[in-house]
Amino acid sequence: MHAPFVHVLVKDWRNRSLLRQRADARWRQIRIDLAAAVKGGVLLAGNSHAALIGHPQIAGRPPSINIAAGGLTARGCAKRMARLDTPARADAAVLIIGTNDIARRHRPERPATGRRFEADVRRILAILSRWSEHIFVAAVPPLGPEAADHDADAVATFSDRLEQLCAEGQHVFFDPFAAIRASDGGHVRAGLLSDDIHLDDYAALAAEIDRVVGSVLDATL
Repeated sequence: MHAPFVHVLVKDWRNRSLLRQRADARWRQIRIDLAAAVKGGVLLAGNSHAALIGHPQIAGRPPSINIAAGGLTARGCAKRMARLDTPARADAAVLIIGTNDIARRHRPERPATGRRFEADVRRILAILSRWSEHIFVAAVPPLGPEAADHDADAVATFSDRLEQLCAEGQHVFFDPFAAIRASDGGHVRAGLLSDDIHLDDYAALAAEIDRVVGSVLDATL
């Protein structure tokens, strides 16, 4: 085995090990945050889009409990959430999922991939239904023009799947990304992403979530 190849393997192992350590630390913190959660709060769940929102106050509730983590597919999210202890019941839970599921390596154009996604999201929604009074599910965010490893055509398809699941479970489907979508829906308008996947302004996303969740919760009081 050539030395340069060995160096590549070692570097790859170290990178994977570092990612695992970071993920484990993230989930340790999530468990701590869930244990400290108070009744009537708001949970944020899903992938990096949800994780990067942080812990804003939503709908006048205490700072939100964020149980999202970067890199999660719907399957990964469901598996991780299934291992968590049940927190104090929240007034609302917000789920942002789908971006990692439409990576081309997962073959999002295949019907079987869509069916797996739906099954995994159902598992997430079942967990959130035990944890929260109301569930809000966001449409899949748009992509930048250089996100070649993701399928922009699948943004609408997977969003439609999420909307149908919400209709079945009487959850709230909403699109907090509507104002930044290009005309095709799968791409973002120019200059609004930091790396063709993530937003430049997560405070604006938090504000839109606050508006939607607040309007629904206020109407139930």
